[in-house]
Amino acid sequence: MSLELANYIVKVGLEKGAQDVIAIVTRSDEHMFRFANNSLTIVKNWSRESANMLIGINKKTIVVSLTKLDKDTIGRVVDKVVKTSKYLEPDKDYTPLPGEKFEYKSIPDTYDPKIEALENASEYVDAAINAALKEGAEKVAGVLVYNVGEKFLATSTGIEASEKGTSIKLSVRAFCGEEASGHGVEVSRVLSRFNPERPGREAGEYARRAVNPIEGEPGTYETILSPLVVANLFGDVAFIGASAFMVEAGFSFFADKLGEKVASDVLTVYDDGRYPNGYGSTMFDDEGTPTTRTVIIEKGVLKSLLHNNKTARKFQTTSTGNAGWVVPHPWNVVIEPGSYTLEDMISQVDNGIFVTNNWYTRFQNYREGIFSTICRDAVFRIRNGELAEPLKGLRISGRMLDLLQNISVLSKERVQIQWWEAEIPAFAPYMLIKNVNFTKATL
Repeated sequence: MSLELANYIVKVGLEKGAQDVIAIVTRSDEHMFRFANNSLTIVKNWSRESANMLIGINKKTIVVSLTKLDKDTIGRVVDKVVKTSKYLEPDKDYTPLPGEKFEYKSIPDTYDPKIEALENASEYVDAAINAALKEGAEKVAGVLVYNVGEKFLATSTGIEASEKGTSIKLSVRAFCGEEASGHGVEVSRVLSRFNPERPGREAGEYARRAVNPIEGEPGTYETILSPLVVANLFGDVAFIGASAFMVEAGFSFFADKLGEKVASDVLTVYDDGRYPNGYGSTMFDDEGTPTTRTVIIEKGVLKSLLHNNKTARKFQTTSTGNAGWVVPHPWNVVIEPGSYTLEDMISQVDNGIFVTNNWYTRFQNYREGIFSTICRDAVFRIRNGELAEPLKGLRISGRMLDLLQNISVLSKERVQIQWWEAEIPAFAPYMLIKNVNFTKATL
């Protein structure tokens, strides 16, 4: 039915005079279980349906979103879009939709009928709370969300595509006393790969060990970043750094560096829209191009940017299946693991810091990659190969390219991360980085 709606939007657009039309209709049923003070507090459910349309007319492009999907509204909005287009200047880089047809292959572990049939997820909330309390937390809070979603795409070049997926994710925050806290995240597309106890244990242990933190001293330290921090920073590496639009717009710290060494030899990063169980995995992008794996950095060398058809034409290459109608973007950032355990990494550090979470990552200069991010929750000093006193009041400040080039060791353990401080899904290891600069944090 929604594929028919997508085709109807395309038909109306062509009838009104557009040369290129794409319509994407999405439906989702979302269920949220929020908890605080060790108990479930709120359960809410949402059903949403919306449509996004791209109208290309006389080398001008207009993008519109709709939540009211009756035929009268669609006709009225498309008519208004077409009339409005006469006030726009033609785009000298306008790129017609490709006429190529594609076959789409399903992706393992992206749909689970058990999630679709799930009526009560409170047992997973209880498991996370109990795991955190068992590790020594005094209070536990957080949110669990599971979702069933469908996406339907039609284009004026005859492309039709649809897919159905599920997901479940859990964010756990644990507290001890007034100042000690820890955070854990668990994300999956299928129940068989979802473990609510793992983030509960992690958050509880961090909170217990972080009691009575002292002010951290600014300086330069060998630093271990947790998967939460790595996911946050590498979302920016893959989007701000590697999106071809950001390069063209002058915002990327990877501008003019394609083929050059931009990171340590130990680092290989790719975007994979078809990663099994990937939170961002999808069979096709917003132009109907099949998604794929695109190597961004291989052994420290910048190998590719992420493209839609427009940026690909401008850079004289082919789409990487990362549309975004305006800005190409990553689907799942995947960092190749190393061979170390976290304990091995800590044992290598004589004078360092372990950062378990961060927030408020901001760029002072996008082109130069100058950024800062505030350390959140448990932060520990590392002395002579062991975790020592907990710290507070620190901010990481530096250049993204320096950070990438100073990576020395990666863990073999990776965690799939997606939460509000890491919106782009990532499969992230622990990371040991030399010469990380810390300043005082103020909030």
